[in-house]
Parts: sequence; C-alpha cells; structure tokens
Amino acid sequence: MILSPNPYETAPELPDGSRWAQDGIFSHGSVAPGSSLTYNYGDYVIGDYVDPYSKLPPPPWYCTEDSEYVEPNVDVALTGEIAPFDLWNTITNPDGAETFHDRGDGTAPGRTTVTQGFVWGYLRQNAAVVTGKTPMWQLIPNIPSEVDIDIAVTNLGFIAAPDVIVVDRLPPGFSYKAGSFNINPTSIITEPDGTTVLQWDLGSMRGAIQTSDIEPTDYVHVFLSYTLVTPELAPDIRYFLPRVWIDKNNDGTTDSHSEKPLLETYFVNRAPVAQTNNPTINEGETAFLDGTSSYDPDEPYGDYITTYEWDINDDGTWDVTGPFITLDYGDNGLFPVGFRVTDSYGVSTSTTVDVTVLNVAPVAGVVADRQVTEVSLRVAGSKWSNVEMTLYEDDSAIGFIEVERWPGSPDANPSNGGPTIPILFSGGRTYRAVVTYDPYPDSGDLINGDQPNNGKDKKDNAGNPVWVVLASENRNATKIHHTFNTQQSMIRDSEHWNHVEPWEVELNDYMGNFSVRLTSSASDPGADDLDFLWEFDDGTVITNSYPNSGGVYPVSITDIVDYSGPASGVTLTVTDDDGGTDTTSISF
Repeated sequence: MILSPNPYETAPELPDGSRWAQDGIFSHGSVAPGSSLTYNYGDYVIGDYVDPYSKLPPPPWYCTEDSEYVEPNVDVALTGEIAPFDLWNTITNPDGAETFHDRGDGTAPGRTTVTQGFVWGYLRQNAAVVTGKTPMWQLIPNIPSEVDIDIAVTNLGFIAAPDVIVVDRLPPGFSYKAGSFNINPTSIITEPDGTTVLQWDLGSMRGAIQTSDIEPTDYVHVFLSYTLVTPELAPDIRYFLPRVWIDKNNDGTTDSHSEKPLLETYFVNRAPVAQTNNPTINEGETAFLDGTSSYDPDEPYGDYITTYEWDINDDGTWDVTGPFITLDYGDNGLFPVGFRVTDSYGVSTSTTVDVTVLNVAPVAGVVADRQVTEVSLRVAGSKWSNVEMTLYEDDSAIGFIEVERWPGSPDANPSNGGPTIPILFSGGRTYRAVVTYDPYPDSGDLINGDQPNNGKDKKDNAGNPVWVVLASENRNATKIHHTFNTQQSMIRDSEHWNHVEPWEVELNDYMGNFSVRLTSSASDPGADDLDFLWEFDDGTVITNSYPNSGGVYPVSITDIVDYSGPASGVTLTVTDDDGGTDTTSISF
C-alpha cells in the first residue's frame, strides 16, 4: 500500500475510460520482498511528477487508492509509518500471486481477491492511525549532537479515532533539548534503566473525508517535534532509535508504530584539552608546572596527545617541550606562561596559566658596637721614668705602648708602640689596660736615654702621674688617672699612689659615652631594593637605600651606622620595594 497522487491527475488507461491510481514514484519492481518503503508521508516527493512547475499545495495530496497492491510479505511503511497491525493480514498476499489493477470487487476471474480493495473496505469502517518518525536516516558525528525529531500522526481511516495516545522513547544517555517541543508532552517519565518516555494524549482525531471523486482525500494530521540530544557515541556505528507507538483508543493496546529511525556516526576529531596546575610560590622559589592532566577526548578511539609545549614568557614563542617544567622567579608578581598540547591528528589547543609569586618580607638583625677610635698613654712627673701599657680584649693582648718621661711637655715624650691602640668596642667583650712602672735607669727599657739616678735618694720626689686616654671620633677624650710614686706611696694611703706594682683598669665602664657603631645584616629572597630606616629614641633618624639594579636574588645587604648622641636605643625597619617589612629594636 503506497500513497499516490490523485488518480484523476493521470490519463485514462482503459478503453472504457476507467482510471486507476498511478504510483507516482514507485513501480512494482522497486519494492523488493522483505523491504519497506520509507518516503515521508506528506512530503512533496511527487510534485515534479505531477506538475514540474507547481508543487501540490498543503495539505499534501496523498491518499490510498483501491487499485494499488503490494508483493507478498512486504511490510508497508507510509513515510516511515507502518500500517496498523490489524491491516497486516489484509495487505499480505499469502499465495504470492501477482495482481494487476484488481479493484477488489471479485469480478476478475482467476485473480486473487486479497487486494487493495480490502484495505479500502477496512478504512471505511475503522479508524486507522499511522505514525512516522524522522529522520529515517541521518549521518551524525560521534560527539554529542542535536538531531531534530519530527513525528507525523495521521488517521487514514474514515472513522474518528476516539482518544489517540502517542508514545516515544529516548534511550538511556539520550536527552531532549529544553524548550524544543512544539507541543509539550502530556507526561515525561524516566524509567529505572534511564529510558525517557514521552507521551502525548492527542484526544480525538476525526476520520478522513472524501468530498468528491475529483478531489484528494482530506486527512487530519498532527505533527510533533523536538530536538534530541545524543550522548558521545562510538564512531562508525549505526544506532537505531526507538519507534513511535500509537494507541488509537487509549485502551492500553498498541495499534501501530513507526519505522525505526537510524543514526549513523562518523568520526570527528576533537581538539585535545590543555590543563595545567596554577602554582603559587614565594619569590626566590622554583615553580613546578605540570601539564600531565591534559587529555584528548578521543583517546578511546586511538587519538592521543603527542606534544606538550611551553611559552615561558607568553610572548608567542614556544620555548620548552615536555609535559612539565620548572621555572625560577626572583621577584613577586603574576607571571603568565603559555601552554599548548597537540594530538596525533595535528590539532592543537593552547591555554595560559598564571604563576603567582608572593612577596617575602626581608629579615634584618642589628648588632651594636661602641667605637673607640684610639687608646693612648700619657705620662708626666719625674724625668726618665718608663711606663708601659698592654691592652687586652678578654684575655688576648691587642696592643702595647711604652712611654718614657723626658723633660718638657708630657705630650713630647718618646714612645715605643702606639702611639695609640685602635679598638672597636663590643659590649660582649671585656677590655682592660695593664700599666707597669719602671722608675729605674738601665733596667732593660726599650727606650734608652740619659737616665740619671732616680729614686735612690728618699728625698727625691719620684712621682709620675699617668693617664690612660680613651678618644673617639665624635667625643672629647676620657682620661683615666693613676700615679706611680716611689716615696709617697709609703706615707699616703690612696689607690692612686703606690710603689711600682702594676696598675690594672677595666675600660668598659668608661666607654659608655662614646659613639656607637650599629651593624644590620638584612636578607631578602627576592630581587628587591632594600631601605633601612634607623629611628633613635632621641628623635634622630637615619635612612640608607640599596637599589638592586641588576635583579640579583637573593639579596643580602649590610648597613653600618655610626651614632654619637644621648640615645640609648634604636628601632630599625627594613622595607623591600614591594612593601614587605621587618622591624627590630636594640638598646645600647
């Protein structure tokens, strides 16, 4: 049973002027046994055969004609529509006999009476709702795709269908595009296996109307449409979609169904996905960039990433090849790095990853040293006496001076060693001077001269005042006094008067008024400039800056400040060029 144009569009073929339906598209030989006809019911497939210059106007002029026939055991599909089940026996020719132009009235001797006429007899007494589902065949890529589904529902019978139910199914993994229904389903149900069931309750559909012998039969149609969304499918595979089922009277029994639409997939290469980590490090550290999480979505089909490339400056030049790299950063900031992967088909995907480098504040320490420019020895009093001074830092001798008292100013006395001993006073060490006195001539003194008898006569005033002199760059000298005397030491009880015993004096207590050398050692892991801010508790402020023009990292700077003033403490703040700071205080 094939749909054909209005038979009155054809020329008479019998001597008596009788007309019968012309196939329009198909001949008897075009329908192979076991096959089905799959032209869409209602398509303009016959327009060029009827009138090359004008298509048939809607509704499409199709009808079944009572002189058409089929071969034995051929499933008749109307536009992908299968004839109602209770017509199958009527359509089939079980004896295999061919019948030509038999109108089904039994008047042709020797001809079978199981012909199209029986179909017309059935259609005039019953509702016969058929449905088609398109696309009947469509080539799609194996990636998730959208397929437009159209469902045509037609009542071929001349009796109204009382309550038409249309059921379509989406296989597990398939879905529909939201908002794509031209008529929303009455219900949508997801079954346990993931199948989605779409059901439309169309209600009553009137039967076909034949107004005259010269007009096409008027059929009622309902067209349903939506967009099907496929999952990822394997390439080069055929996937049959479920049929549409029709229950023409809502009694729970399926009366007809459509043909199975066919989707055939072809391979589409998808670009690889470029993925890498987004490292955050401190300045001066090494960033590890790992691109091994990249993948190709077509790996199940034998397509893999073959090349990993890195543009370390994001300047368009691919500098390094490999799935991961390490990069050193000497300063803080946000540093873009290009990354590209290429699959075995030569398709590439690029992305940019930002390496975040955090600033690290500098670390500073301060040491205070009291600076004494020089230590000297001054001798006055009796002539020709020799005085020697050895200076110790802890238990280590760090200098020696011998002075001989000559006539004239004490400042003109000759000396051996010295004339000063420079020291850098550190509060963590002990400084002491050991002074010895030799009033006698020719006793092995290093300074030799005309040394008259001295001290042998008790009436001689053999006394020699001596001073250990501490002098700094910015302060007046401090003098520590002692007197050696061979006579008066026996008659005066004084710590400054003695015979010839060595005089020891600790110098630490006398150095508190001298200048202070403050030394700061600061380090920064980044290639930063460093500023040193010294704030003394007397209001004095000293600043020193050290630019890092060469971009060297890590940075290590020593800043030295000499201070002479009344302050007894200082606060140091070291700041890098990104605002990182370290603050420390010290008392002295």
